[in-house]
Amino acid sequence: ALAWIADQPGTLSSHIIQIDGIQREYELYTLAAYDGDASWPLVINLHGYTSETQFQIDVSQMNAVADTAHFLVAYPRGLTVTRTPPDYLPDFVPASGAGWHIPDVPSEQNDIAFLIELIESLEMSHAVDSQRVHLMGLSMGGSMSLHAAGQLKEQLASVASVAAFPTNLTLTNAQPGPPISHMIIHGSEDGIFSTEGKVGHYESLSNTMDALRVDGECEGEFMETQLPDLDGEDGSTVTLFQAIDCNEDREYSYYR
Repeated sequence: ALAWIADQPGTLSSHIIQIDGIQREYELYTLAAYDGDASWPLVINLHGYTSETQFQIDVSQMNAVADTAHFLVAYPRGLTVTRTPPDYLPDFVPASGAGWHIPDVPSEQNDIAFLIELIESLEMSHAVDSQRVHLMGLSMGGSMSLHAAGQLKEQLASVASVAAFPTNLTLTNAQPGPPISHMIIHGSEDGIFSTEGKVGHYESLSNTMDALRVDGECEGEFMETQLPDLDGEDGSTVTLFQAIDCNEDREYSYYR
């Protein structure tokens, strides 16, 4: 076991920026150890559909990780979006709620512009390492992260998604640019995104990871590693698939 000694806990502050005349909000977690003398990495952490920032703070427990690993964490707040069935979501998913403007969910909000302004404003107000800006999210927040990966290749070092993977529109709308690292964490029994894919909406997870691996110019296939079962009573195990021999130290990983 690893023993971590955390710094004094940091502070969570609320902030507002204007995007196209629309007020956008986010929370920022700043460690007590942060003094602005050195440039620190930034992690942007997106909540899921019908969720909100406080739930994402609680469920991800990322502030505790930031205390030991030394990075800043921003938690943006999504605006209301409305589904237009038939889409890739099952019928039990609510018709509308707080979320993100991905290609598959029509919305007036410009979340790509929001993320750009968020990154730029934090780079101006804090000592942020512009080469180490990372975006992640849960569920629709993961979908938004993967969509942004194709639009913000110059601004992001990596993206990670929990319980979501890119739709066909996300992949086809990706802009040219240097590839960035991807990590996907997904349950084989997920009831919303099937690992087998959904015709007309998204590919199987294996095909998706192969496409990302090829885009990242990885020469090797995925190496499979069965991870230790740390909780024998939770009914789950974890297998890691990690692409090898990727260009410029890019990483493409899938935790099943």
